[in-house]
Parts: sequence; structure tokens; C-alpha cells
Amino acid sequence: MNRHQVITGAVNCGDHCYSVGTVEGVNFTAYGTGCDIVVLSSDFQRVQIIPGHGGGVQVTCIDCSKDTGKIAACYGTKVHIYEPTPLFHRTSAHRLDYQWMETGVLHCDSIVTALTWNQEGTRLLTAGHVIQLWSAPLIPESAQPQQPPTSGQINGHMVNFSLGENDQDNMDHDGLERWKELWSMKTSSPVAHIDFSPDGCLFATVAKGDRLVKVWYPHRNFIFASQQGQDFAHGETEQNYSFVYLPHPRAVTSFSWRKTSRYMPKGAVANMLLTSCMDNISRLWVETILPDDGLLNIQHLDPLVSQNAKYRQHQHKHGFVERLKHMRKSFKKARTQRDRETHQQPHSNGINSGVRKDPVATLPTSDSAHNFMHKFGVHGTGVSPECHFHLAVSINADTDIPLVPLLSSGSGEPLSFVIHWLNNKEMNFTWQAES
Repeated sequence: MNRHQVITGAVNCGDHCYSVGTVEGVNFTAYGTGCDIVVLSSDFQRVQIIPGHGGGVQVTCIDCSKDTGKIAACYGTKVHIYEPTPLFHRTSAHRLDYQWMETGVLHCDSIVTALTWNQEGTRLLTAGHVIQLWSAPLIPESAQPQQPPTSGQINGHMVNFSLGENDQDNMDHDGLERWKELWSMKTSSPVAHIDFSPDGCLFATVAKGDRLVKVWYPHRNFIFASQQGQDFAHGETEQNYSFVYLPHPRAVTSFSWRKTSRYMPKGAVANMLLTSCMDNISRLWVETILPDDGLLNIQHLDPLVSQNAKYRQHQHKHGFVERLKHMRKSFKKARTQRDRETHQQPHSNGINSGVRKDPVATLPTSDSAHNFMHKFGVHGTGVSPECHFHLAVSINADTDIPLVPLLSSGSGEPLSFVIHWLNNKEMNFTWQAES
């Protein structure tokens, strides 16, 4: 009997007890069975069994990084981090020649019911009654020992010794990496589902039986020019998140982000969220791409800047240049229209050619900036950009797909309708980028 034919045990009950990850382009599957973690290759051969920890606590949720291959497994309020280490002999057919080693432990404030990695594998979100954002320890490139190295002589030659004192700053008393908590937020009910957006800028959460999906976005206050010298945050910029609601008529069962290629620049495409509801209607929510920040000069909202004579002079010059651009555009458009009429007049034979005259370019708007404030939220210390999603498509299982009503009519149990992303464009883009 081959080793991979040994039954390792069934997957633990729960929606987050298995996950699919990627390490150096090789896919693998990790799932929790009892207290242990089983790592399988893409063809479901057993690669490794990570033994559980003492106390008999089962694995409640697990998530794998799609880029670095890290595994995060939750045991109650503790989350253990495992990172892949390449083996010396790479002769297996499945090409998953790695051994996962424990590198860190997170002590959360509540029992973790869901967790998720960002695409780079540098940040981890844990959720239960408290949502916590963790950051991996960063190792500086120019890490040099502060103390002079110890010197000695071997066979008459000078040899310097250093023990890497800087590495101890990121380690705890157990010799594991010390992760940093960047942000936390207590929720009214425990989170059932949580997931990062592909660009890592947003993440969505929903509680069990909840009708409202929360999309969290970074909340950054805008600091006016006159406030640059003031100390609002004691010299540090704190990580903070706000959220917007995506309402549904009934309880939300699941959601998933549209996957984008890791070669796609951040912000190049809008984020899309696909939600499934108890009414058997899947809804596609698309992030609203608002105009560029350059269309709105919010510096004039500063109450102190209007008292500056240099700023008023700059605003006068800016308005004068805009009027000159408008006049130049209008004259060019009128000259083009006149040349067109002159060219068509000999061929018209006195008959109106029917060419519609384009109106003269309108003067740039001088409306108040408050007309654009739907993009910004005014707070005590400044103005911060808001996030907005709109409903783009809804798919009804009973009316849009003829096969679904036939499947539900044969069974007495209600049908749970879920749609999954095909991600064919992402696969094609990644293939073209790697070829």
C-alpha cells in the first residue's frame, strides 16, 4: 500500500476548514482533520501531516496564501502560522517538494471563526467577535549588528563572528516571529465570512444570518497644507477602516471577489463582489470608479488657507489660465467649423448640406466644490475619500436559468443557489504575462 492511500481523516465541520493555496506556482490543498492539518498536492497525494497542539482543540478554520504558500490555522483564540521550506531533493511528480514549519503564533482577543490572507501573504485578517488585522514582521535589507563583531584568529588569519542580534527583535520568547496588530474592531455579532479583495485595499465581512454585507476600506484623513506642521497623530499615522453596507432582502449565505491577476497593477480595474442570498438571487456589486481627485481642488476648503495672500494670488492665476485655455479651445473649434463649411460650400449647389454646427465650448464650471462632496466625507481633521459600490447585475435562479427550477421541484428541501467565478480573463492575462 502506498503512503498516500492511507486515510488521514475527514474534514472538520465548518465552512472554512479547507483551503487552496499556491507556492511558487504549484497548487496545494490544506484541510483540518481533528487537531491535525493535512497538506495535499494538486493530484490529492498526501504531502505532509502537521500535528495538532496539546489540549485537544480542533482546527476551526484555515486559510492558505495564494502567492507565498503560507498556512494560517486557528485553534480557538490562537492562530498558528506555517511557512513552506523547500526540500533538498526535488524528485516527486507532484512538484510540491516543501515542508511546512511553524513560524508564528497570534493571540487573538476572541474565538476566531474566519480568517483570510491578502494576495502577497504579508497581512492576515482574523474575525470573530473582534476583527483584527495583523502584519508580518519585516526584515530590513540593511540589517547590520549594532555591536562590533567578535574577532579571533584561526590558523593565523583574522575571522569575525556575529550572532545576528537584530533578528531577536522580531522573535518572541518561544523563538517564533512576532506579528504586529495594526487594527482591531469589535463587532455586534461574530463574523461568519471574511475575505480580502484581490488588490488588498478592501475586505468584506458578513455575520451568520445577516442581510448586510460590510465592505471595509482604509479611512485616511486629508491633512490641509496649513495643518502640516501640527501634530495630530503624535507623529504616527494610525491604521483605520470604515465600511459601507451592501443591503440584501434576506440573509446572505456567501460572497466572493472577482479574481485579478497578480501582474495587474492595483487600481487598474474595479473590484467586483458576487453575493449569494437566501432568496436564490445572486447579485454582482461593482466598485464605483469616481472622477480623479485632480478634478476637485479641496485645498480651498481649508479655513486658514483663504487668509493667505499667496494662495489668493495663486487662485487668481489659476482662473486666468483656465479662461485662456477655454478661449483657445473655442477659437480652434470655430476655425475648424469655418474651414469645414468653406470646403463643403462649392459642392452644395445652394442646398443646405445639413451639417450641424457644434456649439461653442462651454466655460469651465465655477460651481461650488460642495457639488462634488459625494466622494468625500468631512471629518473633524480633514476630508477623506469614501468608497461606493453599486448593483450591476442580479441573477434570479427561478427565471434566468431554466434548469434550476427543475432541480428544486424534485426535492422537498429548499435550494441554495450559488454562482462561482470562472476567472477565465484572469487566467488568460496571467498566461500572457508569464509567456
